[in-house]
Amino acid sequence: MSNGKLTEKKHNELDFVNISCNRDYKLFLDPTKLYSQHLHPIFKDGVQKLHSFLLEVYRVYTEEGESEVRKLLRYSSECNLIHLGYSSKDSKGTGASEEMLFDFFKKIIEFGTKEREILLHPASIAIFVPKFAEDRTSDLLVSILKKEIVEYTLEQATIHNFDIEETEYNFGYYWDFESLSWKRSKNYYVASEQGKPILLVPKCLVSQKYKFSTADFVKKIIFPIKKESERYQGINGFYKNGAPKPATQKQLIDGEIRSPYSNRSNKWKTYAMDQLMKNHNWYSEYFQNMNEFADNHIIPDEVLDRITNS
Repeated sequence: MSNGKLTEKKHNELDFVNISCNRDYKLFLDPTKLYSQHLHPIFKDGVQKLHSFLLEVYRVYTEEGESEVRKLLRYSSECNLIHLGYSSKDSKGTGASEEMLFDFFKKIIEFGTKEREILLHPASIAIFVPKFAEDRTSDLLVSILKKEIVEYTLEQATIHNFDIEETEYNFGYYWDFESLSWKRSKNYYVASEQGKPILLVPKCLVSQKYKFSTADFVKKIIFPIKKESERYQGINGFYKNGAPKPATQKQLIDGEIRSPYSNRSNKWKTYAMDQLMKNHNWYSEYFQNMNEFADNHIIPDEVLDRITNS
């Protein structure tokens, strides 16, 4: 196709994101979408795979040390065949990201098993670990789910009569949750008009921006509790009935984050983690709600058409 796409069909006729191989799109695989009611059967073990990977990384960290963890993490990298995310050749600071992750592991050692398991999830890592955001989290998901993405692409090729090159191509590594190890994904491939392999992802798995975030967690879970604390009672005076006027969100941000963390980078994530260290159960409700409403933020077909045609 002249525009680099495999089909001219609009998204209401497709299950996948109709990408062009000529550019990248600011769309990201979203870990919460693996809880979707519209999830394709090929991805049915996706949640289990994500959990198993981070649980294994944590186990290796606590039992074998950081050097062994680095060996596990090095297989996760940006996939240039998927054309989603930020297009950049600059280093993502992998070393710094790993150090941030190790610091996170050190802190959650003292958490209970239940709390620790939900923290060992890509969405939670994105909320609490500096240097992790949509792009790095999405890259991790693509790496872990590479086998499923390849199989899904071939299935869609059969459905829509795309040409399949019946020669084996090495797509890199995927996570095998049965052996708890990385394995190579080799299979037939669908070629773009330039002849290069291209990978497709279900449209129900992508987001323009994650609906969960550090700031969202802080504002929905931590601030309502802080607002009722003695520190903020009467900060804005009192109503005629004697009830204290509540603190504003700006006052909470200034009092809880901007002033105490003025000399710290990653203020919001540092604050969120510090608060969680004092109240281990604060994240559980947010995590459950975040995943239960995975279908509330599916990108409309007409918006996907606009994004991929711009």
